[in-house]
Amino acid sequence: ASAYSAAQWENGNIPPHYIIQCNHYIAVTGADRWYLAVVVLGKAFKYFCIERDDEVIANLINIEERFWNNNVLQNNPPEPDGSDASEQFLKTLYSKATSGKAIRLSGYDDELKRHDELDELIGRLDKERRAIEERIKIFMKDAETAYTDDYLISWKQYEQERLDSKKLKTENPDVYKSYSKKVSTRRFIIKAA
Repeated sequence: ASAYSAAQWENGNIPPHYIIQCNHYIAVTGADRWYLAVVVLGKAFKYFCIERDDEVIANLINIEERFWNNNVLQNNPPEPDGSDASEQFLKTLYSKATSGKAIRLSGYDDELKRHDELDELIGRLDKERRAIEERIKIFMKDAETAYTDDYLISWKQYEQERLDSKKLKTENPDVYKSYSKKVSTRRFIIKAA
């Protein structure tokens, strides 16, 4: 468990999605209990015993059956949830745009206003996060690592070799062209009218 999820494991707690996943395994295998081990922040080892909960399993099977019957068998994708999997699915499903095609959206103004609010909030939060990182960097100076009771911070030097594609294109355009490939993606942009 990383620094982002370490708090979820405090005081003997198990994050809910792990409990659900383990109950699924218990249902599938017919086991009476499931053991779960976690290393928190690379140093604290914990393990838990999750006892069979027939009520949770019955609800889980009901949800899984509904998903199977209403989504998988009907070829009906679930509502987007903001996950990477959802985004990847949409990229795969709608990888190409029809040039010049435009449609009118109706009923999305409230969601688009909320999108603007979230965009602004994310910008402020990202700036605050970067300011925290910068204060820590000032404190660290030239140290590679720093630590507290709960965190390990790394700010190490890395060297990489990168291809100077602009120079290659200028000095050896034929070589550049023979190793270039076109990649097609769709860019999603929202602008106020």
